[in-house]
Amino acid sequence: MQKHRQALRRAALISPLVLFALFSFALAHKKAFDSKQQIAIPKSDREITISLKMTDNRVITISQYDGEMIRTGPKGGEMLGIIPRILDNGSVTLDFFRVTKIIKRNAAIGEAITSIGSMELNTTLPQSTPINLISSIQLISISKSAEVSGVRAYSLQQCPCCVTCGGEESCGLSVQLDCGSCRCN
Repeated sequence: MQKHRQALRRAALISPLVLFALFSFALAHKKAFDSKQQIAIPKSDREITISLKMTDNRVITISQYDGEMIRTGPKGGEMLGIIPRILDNGSVTLDFFRVTKIIKRNAAIGEAITSIGSMELNTTLPQSTPINLISSIQLISISKSAEVSGVRAYSLQQCPCCVTCGGEESCGLSVQLDCGSCRCN
């Protein structure tokens, strides 16, 4: 009788955990499936352009919509993500992230994004950063982009645009490097 009670207690304790794990897996699987079919719609019509001077002296002029992520780093490797945001007072804050691919069965199934700091750009002069990969950052401009019938949408094939130089890839709304440039249509 005692063993029967212990078995029931274990089942009562483990069953919710198993159900939670299965439910989480089902939601994660559905989200990954849906994200490939969605059209990306920017949350803002304000475009922020910044210039990054990297520690290896590369200069990247890159723009992105307010709240959308810029990416730069080794192609296929761990990337640096930067999300520019316009604050209520008009200044720009940059949130920095480490972006790594999640590999399962030799295929990328998603990304792990870890916050690694932030800073406020309070001037258009170059500023030092809390990130050791970047020597300085300069705010170039903030502008409103053109809208078509009040709605802008871009397909995943056209945006973000990416430029690769010497194995280093940079992606955003527009990217300008010594070796090339691109702009989303």
